[in-house]
Amino acid sequence: MIRTEHIRKYLSYLCVKAFDTTTPEGLVAERYRLAAWAALMDFASTGLGLVTLIISVPLTLPYLGQERFGVWMTVSSFGVLLSFMDFGVGNALINRVAAANATGDRTALRFTITHGMTILTVIGIVVGVLLVPFSSQLPWHRLIKVTTPFASEEARKAVLVFVILFAAGIPLVGVQKIFQGLQQAWLVHVTKCIGSLISIALIYRLTRLHAGSPELLLATLGVQTVMPLLLLALLVKKRLIAGGAPPVGGWKAESRSLVRIGGLFFVLQVGYLVGWSADPLMVSSLLGAAEVAKLVLVQRLFMMVSIPLSIMNAPLWGAYADAYARNDKAFIRQTLKKSLLGTVCGALIISSLIVSCSGFIFSIWTKGGIVIPPLLVLSYGIWIVIEATGNAFAMFLNGVGEIRGQVFVVVSFVLVAVPLKLYATATYGLNGIILATMCSYIIAVICPYVFIFRKRFLAYVHE
Repeated sequence: MIRTEHIRKYLSYLCVKAFDTTTPEGLVAERYRLAAWAALMDFASTGLGLVTLIISVPLTLPYLGQERFGVWMTVSSFGVLLSFMDFGVGNALINRVAAANATGDRTALRFTITHGMTILTVIGIVVGVLLVPFSSQLPWHRLIKVTTPFASEEARKAVLVFVILFAAGIPLVGVQKIFQGLQQAWLVHVTKCIGSLISIALIYRLTRLHAGSPELLLATLGVQTVMPLLLLALLVKKRLIAGGAPPVGGWKAESRSLVRIGGLFFVLQVGYLVGWSADPLMVSSLLGAAEVAKLVLVQRLFMMVSIPLSIMNAPLWGAYADAYARNDKAFIRQTLKKSLLGTVCGALIISSLIVSCSGFIFSIWTKGGIVIPPLLVLSYGIWIVIEATGNAFAMFLNGVGEIRGQVFVVVSFVLVAVPLKLYATATYGLNGIILATMCSYIIAVICPYVFIFRKRFLAYVHE
């Protein structure tokens, strides 16, 4: 009976009509409703993105060939490596917008949004001016390792298209961050769904014309880059972006706040890139490309754990930020407890199923071409539970604006993990890099949170 009531309660958050936010109970329910819709639409947009990727392979690979197809995929992946180029301002904007929105002062909210977009637009212009001439001078045929003159020229054009889209995307991604701060992330994912449907139609049409990688890049990354224009139009319609004279000292104070918080997020982004994303490079340099394939396959398989849990926890950033701005510690405490418990249980269950079925999955997936050591799968299965739980905790820290502590542990993690990973990988192989990651995480992340920052973080949830 209790379980049925709980299920009904959770399903009630998927109602279309907003709850009455004039009462404490209604405000809590509305935060959960917005988070639930954001998670649901994120599942939909992620699924459509995956469908786009799956469909694009059999449609384009036969006529592009492996080399030109590789150019398209390689250039498309540059966005992850350059994601920190907004200098953390986009992430800082989430908390600033949530704080301004919680006050109920539309003038302050309008100023925060307008100022944030102005800064991101300037950053986008500067990045574009710097990257366009720089990218045109690099020998991309050597960096991407293409062999034919046609593929080399196509790679150069694809990189130019990417740089322009990336620079334009900096302020447009900022629009998405604004909606996260407004706890309307579900609208962001609706536009992503629309973009994926448009991309599928364009890819189908372009393949009939045997279009090259620059055109396909425009059909995929280009479409997703411009979709936030719909959200920007909505902000304009709601009069949340406007000119006019700012409050006395407003520009200076707001700039200082965005740059300060954004700088901390920038350090976090670079730290994550070095500490978490460099594993394939380490393995390739120490063990060879063949071992990288094993690691990447295991990582891709366990995305079945990380992606769903990330989708469920990501909308809570805005909810935590809103509750923190209103000093609603009871909501933060209850939500954090549910989030951590749900993440641990979900990660354990899904990870256990994957580990137990991994032999069969890999034999079908690789057709017996690659043998994955069972110990590697088990090690990564344990690590993914730890990582998913840490990511859930990070949403709480982001929401309450506790970035300095995260910077400390991320920098500590990088300093401990990089040399330990290099040693363990060279000594123990692939299992070594996973074990080194877990040991480094316990030493540099969990221990500081438990023994150094414990009282500080408990202050956010205790009355």
